[in-house]
Amino acid sequence: NNFHGNQIPAVYKVAEGYTFDELAKRIRSGRIPEPQDPSLPPPKVAMPAWGKVLDDGEIASVAQYLMSLAPPKPKDDF
Repeated sequence: NNFHGNQIPAVYKVAEGYTFDELAKRIRSGRIPEPQDPSLPPPKVAMPAWGKVLDDGEIASVAQYLMSLAPPKPKDDF
């Protein structure tokens, strides 16, 4: 009810939807999404906040790791 097509996006695609700073903020603060359709049950997926568990360096490391999972971009052959 809270994600496109009722499918959780693949982790390796996180770099397509977030900048490094946006991702670090999301890891730090978490997010409880609003339902797309209020008549349906509450969302099943939420991102817990890690800001009280991980320090800034650890959050940066997690964000960097997640960003590194993106498939390599094709190189131009010029």
